[in-house]
Amino acid sequence: MSLVLCVFPFLAVIVLTNPNEKWPYYTPQLAFVLIYIVCIALGISIGAMLSWHLWLVIKGQTTVENHDSIYYRRVAKKRGGAAVSSLPIYCPSDPSCRGIR
Repeated sequence: MSLVLCVFPFLAVIVLTNPNEKWPYYTPQLAFVLIYIVCIALGISIGAMLSWHLWLVIKGQTTVENHDSIYYRRVAKKRGGAAVSSLPIYCPSDPSCRGIR
């Protein structure tokens, strides 16, 4: 998909421009195509980062907490146990809670 998106501006410049006419813009044709390719690559990468961080917001974690929990789950699985979150939990009304009051 991204290959098609990157190739499309190049093909559009080749197909839509008449070879008998002079290129009427100051920007060379190759630079025009490369600008679109860079914009598409940046759009895809920023979209991926946005979706990742929105997923973390939904889960209520920061990036560091997510990577730590993945590591601790992996270590606990090797040891045959279960990973328990080390983050303090705010629970003022539950007397059995061991979090912050």
